[in-house]
Amino acid sequence: MNRISSKIMRVNSVDVSGLSWQPSTAPRLLLDHINCRLEEGHFYGIIGPNGSGKTSLIRHLLALQSIQSGSIEIEGVPIGLFSKKQLARHFAYVAQKIPSNYSFTVFETVAMGLFARSRFFEAPSIQMIEQVNEALLATQTLQYKDLPFAVLSGGESQRVLLARALVQSAEWLFLDEPVSNLDVSHQVEMMEKLSSLRREKGKTVVCVLHDINLAARYCDSILMMKAGRLLYNGSTKEYLNREHLRDVFDISFAVLAHPVTSDIIYVPDYGPTTRND
Repeated sequence: MNRISSKIMRVNSVDVSGLSWQPSTAPRLLLDHINCRLEEGHFYGIIGPNGSGKTSLIRHLLALQSIQSGSIEIEGVPIGLFSKKQLARHFAYVAQKIPSNYSFTVFETVAMGLFARSRFFEAPSIQMIEQVNEALLATQTLQYKDLPFAVLSGGESQRVLLARALVQSAEWLFLDEPVSNLDVSHQVEMMEKLSSLRREKGKTVVCVLHDINLAARYCDSILMMKAGRLLYNGSTKEYLNREHLRDVFDISFAVLAHPVTSDIIYVPDYGPTTRND
């Protein structure tokens, strides 16, 4: 397959058509005929139970997993025609975790984000070093710059990986559960940062989340997955509701209003309980 020779200046949309995937070890499709269109300028939240295919979809959108069936096109061009470096100019990825044998420092980890826009074996310039330091400062991780990445807590490592994504200067940010290891204050801080990147820098954010209320608060578009299928996809205000949440999670939800902001809050209906006082 020939790589594309011309440069795409900006990615306005990504089209997914009939995407299916079943690894040899799985008893069923982990992605089951997914169809969707992602457009620039949105904050997408991907929600669903464990095993619903959220991470698998992200990995396919980043060409980290080969396509078995269906297609993914970027500006009408099959994703397989892009080199890794070409994709990295447009797509940055904040993964759930780093391999346990990872041996780089925090500064080196963030500096890797410069790969997409630097020459092979190019020595870091003063400007590049400043970019790394600015990203570390923006994510409140500058104090860790000389530490081994492996010694960081889960929350600290997530913020460092976001710093690497910022250095990459890609217009699309893909994040797989970026707040899963953060305490409540840092969860809000991370989501506010992503929201400001969309609002002030024009970034498109695609984010796997487990917290339904964070998705409701920050995401303007929602993808709701279950058992490898994309059940609902569209405006968060339109599609994130009690009925759809029950379909996806097989549990009822109560809807409350935040006492200060009046934002809608979804609370699982745990059913009757017995108290032993």
